[in-house]
Amino acid sequence: MPRVSRKTPSRTLGFKGDFFSEILHELRVDLRYADYVSQSLHLPQCEDMRDTKAVARLAEGFLKLLFPDLILNEEEFITYCVNPAVRMRQQIRDELAKIDQEYKWVTIKSENPDEFQLSHPDEKPDPALETQRFDPLSPDRSPEEKTLNIAEDQRGISYEKLFLPYLKGAKSIKICDPYIRLQYQIFNLMSFCEILDPSEGPLKLNLVTACDAYQESELKTKLNELKKGLLHDHIEFDYELAENIHDRWIVTDTGWKIILGRGLDIFQKPDDKFTLGFMDQTKRKCKATTITYIRPSNGCPFFAGQSRNCSTESPIASASFFSVPVRGLASVFSIRASAGC
Repeated sequence: MPRVSRKTPSRTLGFKGDFFSEILHELRVDLRYADYVSQSLHLPQCEDMRDTKAVARLAEGFLKLLFPDLILNEEEFITYCVNPAVRMRQQIRDELAKIDQEYKWVTIKSENPDEFQLSHPDEKPDPALETQRFDPLSPDRSPEEKTLNIAEDQRGISYEKLFLPYLKGAKSIKICDPYIRLQYQIFNLMSFCEILDPSEGPLKLNLVTACDAYQESELKTKLNELKKGLLHDHIEFDYELAENIHDRWIVTDTGWKIILGRGLDIFQKPDDKFTLGFMDQTKRKCKATTITYIRPSNGCPFFAGQSRNCSTESPIASASFFSVPVRGLASVFSIRASAGC
């Protein structure tokens, strides 16, 4: 390690990290957060002091990160501080109960339990059942807001696993993907259509895509053929060719929006038609990508009579679409500004 000199301190990203760490270090001795938690934290079914103390410490940490100004209401405190803390402690407590008889199987719940707390078993699961493989991408899972990172060469992924929980009950679906133009990309769209269920009535599917001028005629012919074929299965397919679009997403009239890093083009090309994965998507290697699932509180604007232009502002840039409050970081930067940095 070189000796520390005047040129050692960072002036860019490293400085920002050091400064932020210093702020968090100073907050450790600020007793206002501990006082707030002790007065506001209530765990009706938690009698173990170890669990209560652990949840309180974790909730205090979330409070410092997300609400350093301590301006929040009771619902925000429970949703963004207490429930995540309960989930983290519950996972530790479950493991302790499996390896040490001192710890009884308990379910920790807040005053306003989230889905994780409500679904937690009241009795210790059978170890034989625990060894069974759990698929976090099961098509039967409940939809939830989250970000999914798919690694390069990852297998076990399919459109059914990625999208079906978020499409159930939808009567109208819109896809924006500027790269539905080549033959294999149209096949991807057909694979997506295969997971749709119009059994409860006609389902509308709208595609917004783009192409070069020389591709337009051929693309329209293929999409019109697809439109005709889907009509037999009660899927009312329509499309439009737009210019200057880049974002890729899927929205439903049930309020879900799925932001696709690579659009539907997430699979690597099979080596040949006799390679496993040519028909079964779960056996095919994936390309590295990120998929974000969000459900804006005000519903999806694309089914509320607003602009249909794909070039509208991305929801990632809007604070209302985040599942956690963003004013906590804003407060940190305001602290930095007031410090003259």
